[in-house]
Amino acid sequence: MKIYDYCLVHKGIKPSNNDDNIYLNGYYLPRVNDGLDNYKININNTNKELVYGVFDGIGGLSNGDYASFIGVSNIDKGIKYINSKLLEIKHNELIDLGTTASIAKINKNNLLLEIVGDSPVYIYRNNKLYKYIQSNINNLLDNYIGKSEDINIINYNIKLKNKDIIIICSDGLSSMIEDTKIEEILSSSKDIKFITNKLLNSALKNGGVDNISIITLKAEKVLGIF
Repeated sequence: MKIYDYCLVHKGIKPSNNDDNIYLNGYYLPRVNDGLDNYKININNTNKELVYGVFDGIGGLSNGDYASFIGVSNIDKGIKYINSKLLEIKHNELIDLGTTASIAKINKNNLLLEIVGDSPVYIYRNNKLYKYIQSNINNLLDNYIGKSEDINIINYNIKLKNKDIIIICSDGLSSMIEDTKIEEILSSSKDIKFITNKLLNSALKNGGVDNISIITLKAEKVLGIF
C-alpha cells in the first residue's frame, strides 16, 4: 500500500494567532507559527507505520498553541502521556490549557484512528463520505486532552481500500463547510493537492472564523500486494 500525503494549515481570517498543529511522520510546526502552505506531496510505503495527527488547541483557554505543540511533540508517547503532561503543566505553571487530537496510524492496509474532541476524520470511499468524530454538547467540548485525568479516547480500526481518501482536519474546516459540500469537493478530483486547496478556500470563503488544518491522504494499492 502506498500513501500519498499533503497538508495545509491556515490561521483563518479572524483569528490573530494559530492554535492548531499537525504531525506528519516526524514533522510538526513550531509552537508559534502562521500556518503551512508550502508542503509537497509525499509518497510513503506502509511497510512501516505511518503516523499523522491534527491537534487543535482549545481557543477558549489560554495557551492553545502551547497545548497543541505539546501534543505533536509527544505523539509517539501516546495520548494518555500527553494528557498527563498537560495536567502537570497546568499544575506547575498555573495556566489553563487543552487540545483536541485526531491521530491516524497506518500499517500496511490497517488504519487506526484515535480521537479526543471535535476534530473529525473523513474517509471518502466508493463515492461516499464517512465521518468519524467524538460527539460534543452544545458546541462546547466536554472532553479534551488536558481537561482531567479521565479522558475518553475513541478508537476506530478500519481496513483501507484502494483509492480511499482520508481527511484529518480541525473544526476550522468542518464547522465552515457542510459534510455534503466536503463530499462534493472530494468527488470532484483525485488530486489531493487540488481538493485540499479547494476545501481550504471554501472554509475561508464561508468566513474562516477559526484556524484551519487539513491533512489529506490517498491510499493506492501496490501491484500484487493487498
